[in-house]
Amino acid sequence: MDWPSGTVVYTRDLALELLRRGHRPIVYTWLGGAVGRELESAGVPVFEDLWRLRITPDVIHGHHRPLVRGAILRFPGVPVVACCHNPTDPWDAPAPDPQIGRYLGVSELCAKRFLDLGAPAARISVRPNFVDLARFTPRPPLPVQPARALIFSNYATAETHLPAIQAAAERLGLSLEVVGRGVGRTVDDPERLLPNFDLVFAVGKSALEAMAVGTAVVLCDRPGLGPMVTAAEFPGLRTMNFGLAALVDPVTPEGVERAVARYDPADAARVQAMVRSSCGLESAASDLIEIYRRVIDEAAAARDADPASGSKQGSSRRRLAVARYRLSKAPTVAFYRVFGMGSHPVPAPLRPAYRLARTVVRRLLDVR
Repeated sequence: MDWPSGTVVYTRDLALELLRRGHRPIVYTWLGGAVGRELESAGVPVFEDLWRLRITPDVIHGHHRPLVRGAILRFPGVPVVACCHNPTDPWDAPAPDPQIGRYLGVSELCAKRFLDLGAPAARISVRPNFVDLARFTPRPPLPVQPARALIFSNYATAETHLPAIQAAAERLGLSLEVVGRGVGRTVDDPERLLPNFDLVFAVGKSALEAMAVGTAVVLCDRPGLGPMVTAAEFPGLRTMNFGLAALVDPVTPEGVERAVARYDPADAARVQAMVRSSCGLESAASDLIEIYRRVIDEAAAARDADPASGSKQGSSRRRLAVARYRLSKAPTVAFYRVFGMGSHPVPAPLRPAYRLARTVVRRLLDVR
């Protein structure tokens, strides 16, 4: 809970909204940081060790396979809502488990990933990202022609999509800035930054935030180039979470120029209206709270039908799994404290050791 990745921002915004509604959210993370401190200052407890948490939650809303696995080990019988934000990252999709009552993918690809892992189809649904509309407020109307552009991505580097966009921007006469971990420039208040730009290159939650402000958005990130988001294409792109499935073309200067050529201030205003009417945090939180209630009721009914079903606390097998989890977590956390996370490159001489260490850790944590 440090630098503002999509999952971190999702967790922060949802926790603050649940707190505002009178619930008592608690956040578990392997590594604290700036966003964790922000939550704690707002009154949301943040734990790095599940076994220090003495309160049994009513429901677990989990992201990332190792953290969900730890929560299931710590709280057997507590119903889980598992969420997948990335259709390819081996850490992201929690493995199917009888304790998981719902599997939520932020896109159709993420939902399919749960299905491919063996999760029951009846428990899988698509729940795309949301945006805090009180935080990301409308900017003044866009100019007839774009003048200022922003790459809003943690993965924009000289080795990924940055050079192609820079070349296109130079040809088009656009002033271009870059924000993200890949270039060593992160921001804590993108809601103040985004209104300064007419055009934003982003995906996922970042793209949604830019659309909510009223900028024109071209979907683009490390995997590839997608379209300019238009009102006509908005519904289909929304089910893709404005993410990987939309990035179908290579990132080239010519491709970027073609996408930017679709810039239309009036259409961007229509897209903004669609985001603000259907993608807000408040409605998403209401939907999630209803899901929580359902899985809590279903778990209670299952316990009433079979009182022994949730009793795993004393099994030697479980105690061994807990010990294995805690032992394997410690070097993993140390590893990430040294090398960092996200797009920071590991120095070339250390990359073989890095890949070996990740493989060992994944096997220890059963992340495949």
